Amino acid sequence: MLAFPRGQSGGHQVANWGDVTARFLAVSTSGTPDLVVYPDSGKLGTFERLPDRLGLFEIFRLADAVDYHDGERPPAPPS
Repeated sequence: MLAFPRGQSGGHQVANWGDVTARFLAVSTSGTPDLVVYPDSGKLGTFERLPDRLGLFEIFRLADAVDYHDGERPPAPPS
């Protein structure tokens, strides 16, 4: 049994470099969406982790980041 703590000290990758099929089961009790930073590849993962892989499950390039207000219009002034 292994434990991967949150943050930079935790595990960032599980890989099987052998010739035999490996199986990996991950269990979490957090019940909240995950935001995962992949510093080696400059990506951000967003995972909702609902049953049957439903919900949000996306990966984004950090280089494509935009300003918080990008594409937003200010509200119309009251009349």
